[in-house]
Amino acid sequence: MATLKARFLFGLLFILFSNCFAQRLKYDDLLYGINHSLSEIEDYVLDKGLSFDRSDNLIESIKSYSFSRDSNNPNYIAYSVDVFGTYVSYIVSCSITTMRLEEYQQLRALVKNAGYKRVDSGLETADSMLFSYYHKDDYEVCFSIYNLGDNQKMYSVSISDVRRRNIIYAHIEDDRKAADSTYDSVAYETKMKNVYQNTSILATPDIVNGKVVGKVKDGRVRVLEKINDKYYKVESGAVTGYFFITWFIDKP
Repeated sequence: MATLKARFLFGLLFILFSNCFAQRLKYDDLLYGINHSLSEIEDYVLDKGLSFDRSDNLIESIKSYSFSRDSNNPNYIAYSVDVFGTYVSYIVSCSITTMRLEEYQQLRALVKNAGYKRVDSGLETADSMLFSYYHKDDYEVCFSIYNLGDNQKMYSVSISDVRRRNIIYAHIEDDRKAADSTYDSVAYETKMKNVYQNTSILATPDIVNGKVVGKVKDGRVRVLEKINDKYYKVESGAVTGYFFITWFIDKP
């Protein structure tokens, strides 16, 4: 009997320890991701119990790498980095995604305690998504809440080095224009449309599951093509992706 009790207690402690282990991603882990190479990040997150999940092409020369634990589970947690492809160690942004509200709230508290201040644009909504932004020095932190339906929500906290991100996007835009021998400034301007400031641009035409690849620059986008009645493919600065119909101020 004593042996059975001991095994039961050991199993319970193991489960509790595993859950705590999966929830140990903090603000410092975001800082680590934005300031280290991909190979260093891989070793770092593996030591924290996460495993490689997938990689996705976002925009030109930028690729997202995701590591996760407890997929299809309320304890799900993911750690992602967006990498500028020309230089593998050039990290654009880093994010932590969780299904646990308390973990998200802890991350928010840690970021605020680190001295971040909310930007004037404050809160941004896009149907099933809710965003808020905080800045400190060259860093921008974005808090995101995704409504998955059936009373389920996914929470994400991402950090970007704004100066580094702007340099990368400017580099991509210069390369794109240099390669486009048919660039027509008049035609380009006629396709420019006014949209809501700081609106997100998505990697796929999917407002629920589409990953945010960037933000609108100067409140304008260039319409590249109509995908369907709800989505358009657009370009803003160096960012190309998909835009929801209600985010336009001008008729697209």
